[in-house]
Amino acid sequence: MRTANDIKNSPSKSTLKKNTLYVNLQILADSELIKYRKAFSLKGIVTVIEPTPKGKNVVGKLFELLEVMKKRNNTEH
Repeated sequence: MRTANDIKNSPSKSTLKKNTLYVNLQILADSELIKYRKAFSLKGIVTVIEPTPKGKNVVGKLFELLEVMKKRNNTEH
């Protein structure tokens, strides 16, 4: 499971500010798409982010929609 620190410290540096990340995490949590919490690790305190069943369902539907769009695009060319 990836943590916010893993994302923050990943080689592909993002221009996303820490505060912006937490604002967006809170929006997703308020929508019941994710749960996040602080946890202790060898790296120090980290944020653990987990999708909820509702979040997994939404992501699944998004992937289905992308597949439909991809198929339509392939048949048009």
